[in-house]
Amino acid sequence: MSKQLLVALFTSLAVTVLWYFVLYNVFLDDLRYVQSFVSDTLSDQDDKLSRTLDNNLSLVQAWIIDTVSRVSSWVVSIVATKNIQLYFADPRGVLPGVLTESQATVWWWSGIYSSQSGYIITNKHVVEDINASYTVIDHEWNAYDVVNVRFDEILDFAVLKIDEPAVDLPVIPYVDFEQKVSVGSLVLAIGNSLHALQNSVTFGIVSATNRNLITTDSDTLYAWLIQTDTAINPWNSGGPLVNIYGEVIGITTSIANQGQGIGFALPVSQAFIDATLLSVEEYGQIVRPYLGISYIDIDRNIVEQLDIQEAIDHGVYIENVVDWSPAQQVGLRAWDIVLSLNGNVIDIHNSFLYQLYSFTSGDTIDLEIVRNGDPLTLSLVLWSWVQD
Repeated sequence: MSKQLLVALFTSLAVTVLWYFVLYNVFLDDLRYVQSFVSDTLSDQDDKLSRTLDNNLSLVQAWIIDTVSRVSSWVVSIVATKNIQLYFADPRGVLPGVLTESQATVWWWSGIYSSQSGYIITNKHVVEDINASYTVIDHEWNAYDVVNVRFDEILDFAVLKIDEPAVDLPVIPYVDFEQKVSVGSLVLAIGNSLHALQNSVTFGIVSATNRNLITTDSDTLYAWLIQTDTAINPWNSGGPLVNIYGEVIGITTSIANQGQGIGFALPVSQAFIDATLLSVEEYGQIVRPYLGISYIDIDRNIVEQLDIQEAIDHGVYIENVVDWSPAQQVGLRAWDIVLSLNGNVIDIHNSFLYQLYSFTSGDTIDLEIVRNGDPLTLSLVLWSWVQD
């Protein structure tokens, strides 16, 4: 190989190596720049996301604190006192024992202001002892005597009336009837806990809806209840279960003794409360509208058991129609399926009973039904079932 060729080869190799190092350093700088840019951008976005989450959490926390502050003024303590017998024995056994009677506070429960007229709602089991006298204590420790108690004949629900209060009562917002209470919704419970811990607040979610409880109390129906993991303690009964917007969605009514984080609330709506208080004003007692049917809720099991051919997954199946009832007079029949009431779908979120109880005597309702596969709408005027 000639000397000139070797010089040319080494020169080309040197130039190639030189260009390699030049290009490598240029691209390395670019790569470092890109890496630095990406890293800085990701870090900046992470900081922004973190700040956004912190801000949102702060807003939610502030919202909850404000809700608790407002709702606490609606919640009252219901104090029951009664005469109890006490037996005093001589520890020496010399003197005979003495049996005496004394008035004592036997329990503290919870309730909710529900009108400017001094009406308070609570559970029936809170005020069902006819031998006890009841006093309402508000969040500012003002005490009011209960002048009368009205019971619901079916549900664990009662209305109290107190003397005209010396302070303005708050206006309580209840959830609108059309709003569905969704599983997973954030909720709070407020009430007395462990006898006298006034206005204790607990926080959780709606765990389920449309729960039915088996109870030995045959006079009270525990059905279509809201289940929640919000801690509900003894003597919470009668207090509100509210969403984070401060709307009452239920009245805490029961706990599962054999489980943890399983409590139940009676669902209520603005229409339900309005109809209840209107009946108390008109009749002096809680009067529910009378339709005159027996029915069962439709679910997948009922569809299979009854061999319902239509593609129906909600509503109620009428088992029987009472003679001379409003239902019979407009032509409702056994085996009809009621799908909606006044346009509101009957399902696990809006049970037929609670929808019906949001109306009063004399109201006209429209029932959308299916009969032998054919759609039909019937209108009827509700009657009242007044207990003597």
